[in-house]
Order: sequence, then structure tokens, then C-alpha cells
Amino acid sequence: MLVGFRPYRCQKMFVGGLGRPLRKAKAAKNLQHFFTFVALKIVLAQLQGLAEL
Repeated sequence: MLVGFRPYRCQKMFVGGLGRPLRKAKAAKNLQHFFTFVALKIVLAQLQGLAEL
């Protein structure tokens, strides 16, 4: 086992790196955060729309 080895993980994708993030791993992580952000914005807008009814 390598000391300081911390892989970047997505739900369905694993890209291992040796201490520094690989471009694909970083891109996958950023996409996951972006889609989570967009989903939260959609849910909040729906909840605000329901509160106005």
C-alpha cells in the first residue's frame, strides 16, 4: 500500500492517481459536483413554486 494514496472516486468511475489528481479524475469530480449543484437548484425552484401556491 502506498503512503498518501487517495484515489478520486465517482459512483461508477475509479481513476487512481499517485498523490496528485489526474485530469480525468478531476474532471469527473467537477462534473459530479456540477450536476449535484444543478439538481439542487431545480429542487429549490420547485419547492419555492409550491410554497407560492
